[in-house]
Amino acid sequence: MPQQKFQIITLSSGARLLHIRYPGYHFSTAAVFVKAGSRYDPLGKEGMAHFLEHLLMTKTPALRDRTDKMLALEKKGIYYNAMTNREAALYYQIQPAGQFFPSLDMLIDGLNNSLIEKDDVEKERGIILDEMATVENNPKNLIWHLNMRSLDKDGTLNRSLFGDKKSIDSISREDLLSFLKNRYTPENLLFVTLSNCEIGAVKEAIGKRYSHALQKNIKAEKVAKIEGENRIKPVVKKTPSEQISVGINFSLKKEGYGAEETAIMDLMSECLANHWSSLLIKKLRLEKNIAYWVSGETGSLSDQNYASFHYDVRKSDLDESLKIFFREIDGLSKKAIPPSLLGVFKLCYESALIRRLFDPFEIIWWHGYPSLLGTTVESPENYLARMKKISEKYLAADRARFAFIGNVGPRF
Repeated sequence: MPQQKFQIITLSSGARLLHIRYPGYHFSTAAVFVKAGSRYDPLGKEGMAHFLEHLLMTKTPALRDRTDKMLALEKKGIYYNAMTNREAALYYQIQPAGQFFPSLDMLIDGLNNSLIEKDDVEKERGIILDEMATVENNPKNLIWHLNMRSLDKDGTLNRSLFGDKKSIDSISREDLLSFLKNRYTPENLLFVTLSNCEIGAVKEAIGKRYSHALQKNIKAEKVAKIEGENRIKPVVKKTPSEQISVGINFSLKKEGYGAEETAIMDLMSECLANHWSSLLIKKLRLEKNIAYWVSGETGSLSDQNYASFHYDVRKSDLDESLKIFFREIDGLSKKAIPPSLLGVFKLCYESALIRRLFDPFEIIWWHGYPSLLGTTVESPENYLARMKKISEKYLAADRARFAFIGNVGPRF
């Protein structure tokens, strides 16, 4: 396992810095998480957070053309990307270790000085509508987005991350600038850096360059909630296809859910999906041959944790597949997994995690996203040590409440 040491501090601006020191690593990363995901979109302006992510960082007074900006990054060997989910927007740059500080300069320049011009808004509107159509036409992407919407607690999740054509058409340049001022405030920012240098040098560099003048004296908007939408219900996208994509989520209470429960939930996901020896794949693929594969994952939002499962099945086999799925879930909560099989699942998960954590993006996500949400940040080494100590008794009935609290929302 790569040896990484991390520290979290609060900067004089009020923003936070999470620095991961990785001596001898050939790459470095400069990133900023912003608590400005789609759940903060104003009502009627769904897709705002994602729209802004497309435009921010692309033009500044120093580099007024998007092509010039991208070429300037590439000349330094810097890979740039950005993404938006329900909770956050993330902007990140990966580069050779020696280009860390030039990359950090360019990231902060984009954060401080991005130009968002009317013509750019109109051009990007079309790009976003094209992206929406691409997702709609890809069942694997679409089922993931629909599955996330089933986790709704307060109305802010049960809306599309992309919005729809009506909401995207209604978003103006002024709307985007208002969202930028209201959400991109220092208290909502987390810088995440990965390099072989000490945290003091990174703190000094950000302190000299990051300006939050735009965020001063701005009254934050209250996020609109949808009345009557606080219950979990199926999210259905009807198509003529006889092949059904099914997504099932388990929402888990945030309260009392600590590091031990996180490890247990991750391990339960591995027991059920993702490997040939997993229970659902053995039943649905190897024994019944009605689903090719079952994918499982766990994740966190600011108000809940979740376990999510996806598979495809013929319409004629849908009812049988759901019966098998919940029978295996029920069996997992009532009986212990044999130690030998539990050991297989632990090794599979450890192998997958080690592969992930050689990737610069995965390293900043592992540390940065929990930090943004204010949940426990644990080193990969400590996490794996905790998981290895889990015995089969943790998967017995008296522990099942941690895994399966909440509601299940199948889409079909």
